[in-house]
Amino acid sequence: MKESMLLSLLFLMVDCSPTPQKQIEGKWMMHKIIQDGDDVTDLHNPFQERFVIMKEDGSFESDGRPYGKNTGKY
Repeated sequence: MKESMLLSLLFLMVDCSPTPQKQIEGKWMMHKIIQDGDDVTDLHNPFQERFVIMKEDGSFESDGRPYGKNTGKY
């Protein structure tokens, strides 16, 4: 469930190009989370502190309650 939420967020921020785009690098706060067409922000970000850091090498790191740290490639 956490992975599908994160993938949905990444699809909103990344286009179909094969390399990361410089304009998405940096720290992004999660303000709204949509899962399967439903707004699940209150469930997935109840403390309004979750974020994703998009790195130049195509990796990301997310953190914040209630799910904690997560890393991967986009």
